[in-house]
Amino acid sequence: MKNGSLIILSLILSLSLVVTLQCKRPGERLAEKLLEKQIERGTGGKATVDLGSGVDLSGLPDAFRYPGARGVSRVQYAEDKEKGSGAMYVMFSPDPRDRVAAHYRQALSGWKQILAMDMTDGTQLVYQSGSEKQHISVTLTTEKDKGGGTNIAVIYHSK
Repeated sequence: MKNGSLIILSLILSLSLVVTLQCKRPGERLAEKLLEKQIERGTGGKATVDLGSGVDLSGLPDAFRYPGARGVSRVQYAEDKEKGSGAMYVMFSPDPRDRVAAHYRQALSGWKQILAMDMTDGTQLVYQSGSEKQHISVTLTTEKDKGGGTNIAVIYHSK
């Protein structure tokens, strides 16, 4: 994936997170279609967006699903065989951010760490597999409006 495409994709996926957290039921399908079109324009590939309750997390490997987390959104994109495909999954857990971060650090212990940042309200972890064919970015933010807990955004890409 070219750097420009990666930046555009990151911006679109971030927008989907904001839309997901702000969407109400009647507008979800419209929001999904609009986001799908934007992602397809930005990546040149096919996109599928799923917002709201009952989000399918089955495409995310078990090791990267936080136990007991509720799926909030899924944005899937496919480019081509050379560039690969991936998805962003957004989940919510009532557990504190440090516990969720420890889970992901353990789950990714066999992968090469590219970036790890702990900030006041968030944690960013970026890893790649030994073959460099899989990449994962985990962004954790503390939920302040729902009485605590952790918002979990996982971007998983494979070639």
